[in-house]
Amino acid sequence: MSLALFDFIPTLGHYEESKEVATIFNKIEGEPIVSHGSENLPAELRTKYYQFLSSGIEFGFRSNKLNHIHFYPRDHEGYCCYDGLVGGFKACDIDEKNSDLIFSGEKTSGGGYDDSLLGYIFRWVKYNFYNYSIRIEFDKNGHARLISILNK
Repeated sequence: MSLALFDFIPTLGHYEESKEVATIFNKIEGEPIVSHGSENLPAELRTKYYQFLSSGIEFGFRSNKLNHIHFYPRDHEGYCCYDGLVGGFKACDIDEKNSDLIFSGEKTSGGGYDDSLLGYIFRWVKYNFYNYSIRIEFDKNGHARLISILNK
């Protein structure tokens, strides 16, 4: 059984070497693949990734602090499905209707259209809270394809 999405929120903003991050990593099945984003970016924007492909979870660290966590509720580009709970729902069952039942707070949204330069821009909603945000991107059928927790 996977950890619930809300179990990850307290790790945001902690250093890569912190006890909080080590504890959550130890609870995730599989070994991560560690990679680095572009070196051409300013230091504060360079990202170190820990990809737990078999669990459908990716951690991104910037300036050595946990900046964001991505959850893939469907198989996607080498990631297996994240099968944890999101507010009592299985991650693969999240759609915009039940995401509004789970999350309150300031909500922004966009996407859901074809762009002549970028192609299809997936529909998304973002729920803003005091020190973090949750962003959910939906496929064309209205099901969550990516759930992200973002540090502020």
